[in-house]
Amino acid sequence: MTSVAMMISNLMYPIFNQNITDIVLWIINTILWFVALLLIGKKFAMSTLIGTICYSAFMTLFLRLDLVTKWWLLAYYQEGDVTAKLILFGLAGGVINGFGASLCFMGKGSTGGSDVISISCVKYLNVKQDIAILTIDVITILLGFAIFQSWGKLLVGILAALVVSLTIKTIYGKYNIVYIIDVMTDKVDEVQKLVSEEFKDTCTIYTVEGGYSKETKKIVRCVLIYKEAKLLKAIVPTIDSNAFITEYEST
Repeated sequence: MTSVAMMISNLMYPIFNQNITDIVLWIINTILWFVALLLIGKKFAMSTLIGTICYSAFMTLFLRLDLVTKWWLLAYYQEGDVTAKLILFGLAGGVINGFGASLCFMGKGSTGGSDVISISCVKYLNVKQDIAILTIDVITILLGFAIFQSWGKLLVGILAALVVSLTIKTIYGKYNIVYIIDVMTDKVDEVQKLVSEEFKDTCTIYTVEGGYSKETKKIVRCVLIYKEAKLLKAIVPTIDSNAFITEYEST
């Protein structure tokens, strides 16, 4: 919601004659936190509270202490090709934003703001997290263009939004995917023990028959998240080098 806060601050500058982006951000994030409490639940709202406070506090810190200037970021941006620097900052900001959001989502929380809107869309509209975030970002960018009227910033904003979405899809999306793993093996008991002890999960065992050979085999099926599925595929060959493993995403 930082972009929205900047737009509102820009519109209200003639009234207050100062940058009030951080104040507007505090107000927006506070309202959205109560929305999260009502629509998403108390558990999510409480896990989001720290992120919301810290994010807003760091915004105030950066703005009021003018750290962008003190850390020479503004001077670096103004040197040389400004457009190239703008693109570079947009790409870097998109990766950092997406990485931070993914970590928050994996911890079952967020930094508040637009995350609350995107998670509400996931819960009530049945859309994917990365698509919801991308849609919100594009709408925000278009509103920003209407206010600031800069084609360069518009295009870089869209590029940054795409990078955020791709980063979240790569990190959080993969982490959150559930895989169905089928292991065809002669050592069923060992594989079943592995799933039970290593992943604290259950599995299903069923018998199959080869279409050509008519040979009977047993398959161990289990449902695991990404990191567990990756580990299982690495361990099974050490138990049965002839095991045949098939995996596919659960829908």
